[in-house]
Amino acid sequence: MFEQDTMKKQVRQLGNALAMILFHKSLETQNVYEMESRDKQDYAAKLLQKIDSGNIREAEADLFDSISSKTMDDLLTGISFYEHLANKSESFLDDHAYNSVDLKIGAQKFADRLGGAEIARLFFN
Repeated sequence: MFEQDTMKKQVRQLGNALAMILFHKSLETQNVYEMESRDKQDYAAKLLQKIDSGNIREAEADLFDSISSKTMDDLLTGISFYEHLANKSESFLDDHAYNSVDLKIGAQKFADRLGGAEIARLFFN
């Protein structure tokens, strides 16, 4: 439980740092689920549904395929994705061949794709 709480906190802090550095915006004042693009918001919801149905790796691959434009909506999609994963129980993740190490690696890879690899290393190392 402690590790899960720590991971949630790290994912949120990473997202806040990336938002400030890359977009000069604070996530504290913006709801993660309030995106500018309705299409992106719907897409993010579909990714979360895939997680809930146990298709975590497929959803993660789809996430990475969708972030080519590197927008604030892309950042919010990734944060909501990894926060949602961090809220899943260890047993759920284990049942679907995923774990906290995969979560950490995925969040780092996501940050790297948005240009924040060094920032991610600060949070997860």
